[in-house]
This record gives sequence, structure tokens and C-alpha cells, in this order.
Amino acid sequence: MSGKKNIQLTGFRLIAVLISLFEKDLSKNEIIELLNKKYGFKNLSKETIKLDINTLIKAGFNITRGKRTNNYKYSLDKSFIKLKPDKNELLLLNSIKNTAFEFCGYDEILNLKSFFEKIPFENAETSDLYNFKIFNSVNKEIVKELKSAVKNNKTVSIIYNSPDKGEIEMEFTPDKITFRNDKLYLEGISNIHDNYASLRADNIRKIIEIRDKTKEIKTSDKKKTRYVITKSFYENNPPEEFEKAVKIDENEVEIEACDIDDFFVVQRILTLGKNCLKIKRKEIKQNVLKILNETLKEYQY
Repeated sequence: MSGKKNIQLTGFRLIAVLISLFEKDLSKNEIIELLNKKYGFKNLSKETIKLDINTLIKAGFNITRGKRTNNYKYSLDKSFIKLKPDKNELLLLNSIKNTAFEFCGYDEILNLKSFFEKIPFENAETSDLYNFKIFNSVNKEIVKELKSAVKNNKTVSIIYNSPDKGEIEMEFTPDKITFRNDKLYLEGISNIHDNYASLRADNIRKIIEIRDKTKEIKTSDKKKTRYVITKSFYENNPPEEFEKAVKIDENEVEIEACDIDDFFVVQRILTLGKNCLKIKRKEIKQNVLKILNETLKEYQY
């Protein structure tokens, strides 16, 4: 890992410690457990946590350590928080935020967003810190309920703002919540779609009801799609989690994409642009061409 990424991850760990103390008083062991469970930081030592807290204190946060009677828990004085970061500190905070988008799940990103919103930054220039892309449009309470539905194998009745049909009511059995292509999706099956479907979480307007699961989800039938991309693109860009190279030539690379939902494969091919040289699966090719033709018509007016 590069030195820059190490600095960013260290910075994000400091923010994670701060978020944890913002919520409640914690001992070193409790901080280590929380950072492992919620943010994926493994093999942290008490000494590392001590150094992080000292760094935060030097940065101006009023953090005190309790006594033996409360298990030496650290306490953050929330009323003391009032930051006026300079230009370099703003760059670092934004870098930490971007690192969260790269390495963390949607839960951690939402926690970081909530934390930034609670701090009364004094600079007018801090507005970019609150730009959490798609998460600015996501209803956190709805996401919380959907997460519970996924965990407890429930079916939900929702109001969904469809790009084609407007607001519609549907029954949806969620399989998982994913963060892909800078967007948050609810994936699963519904009473409207023929196959496994993906819904934009920011388009879910309301949850009407949560009840026992009405359909079983089969996630074993992943479809394979092959397409050819330029070797230069392959060598300079990391593959998606559902992609693998099956043939590498002098100037071309054949990719096999395996995903239960064709939607993400189509989106991936569209983002490749001219770097995609050939699509070998007929229905995917037709879908891509349809979208491109519809886009072309929009620009003709």
C-alpha cells in the first residue's frame, strides 16, 4: 500500500475513533472492538488507540480518561467541538472522506456523513465536506429498515420512484444492500420484475409494511458475459469484483463477467466506452445498443 493510502487510512481511523467517542464513552478495548466490527480495522493494539487519542487531543479535541471505577473509559466533551480547519486540514478531511468511499461499506459512509453534519465547522469552505454524493439523497431511516429486512429475511412493501413509471407500489424481497458505481442499491426479487432486480435506494420513497418473506431468492444462477476490452485500459484500471480476465493478447483482453443481475454488467460496459471492443453475449449487446440509441435521441433535440 502506498504511503499516501497509509496516511489516508490512518486519518480515517482517527475519524472512526472520534465518531465512536461522539456516540458514547469507551475504554481502549471497547474502541478496538468497535473499530474492528464497524470499520474493519484489524489487529489494533491498545498503544495504537492511545496514540490516536493523543493525536486527537493535540488537534484540539477535549478528551479525558476516566478512573478505575468506570473502567478507564475515554470521554469526549461534545460542547467543546468547534473546528475551523485550514486549507491543508480541509484537504486531509476530504481525502479521509474519499478513502471511506473506496474502502468502507455503506454503513460506515453514512456514519461518517452523520458525524460531519454534527460538527459545527466555522469555515464557509467546508461545504464540500458535506458532499456525500448519492448519500445526500438517501433516507438513512429507510436504509436502516431495509438492512433489518435483509438480516431477518423479510419482505417489504415500498413506494418506489421508477425512472420509467413514476411512483409505484411494489412488493420486494431484498437479498442485500450494495454500494456500486457511487450508488446505493437494494438487490433482490419483486412482484414486478421477471428476474433478480436492483433498486436505487435513493428512489425508495416509503416503506409501507415489513412482513415475513413471501419468495425465496436463488442467487446461484449467476450469468456469464464475455466482452473484449483494450489492454491499456485493463493494465491501468482495477477490475470489478465480478470480472476476471480469461484471455490476454498483445492489444486486447477478454473479460468474463459473472453477476446475478445483468444491470450491473450493462452499466460496466457503458462506462468502458471506446475501451470496450466487442460484446459476446447477444442480449447484453442489444441492451447496451438500446441505451446508447436512446441517449443519442435525447441529444438530437
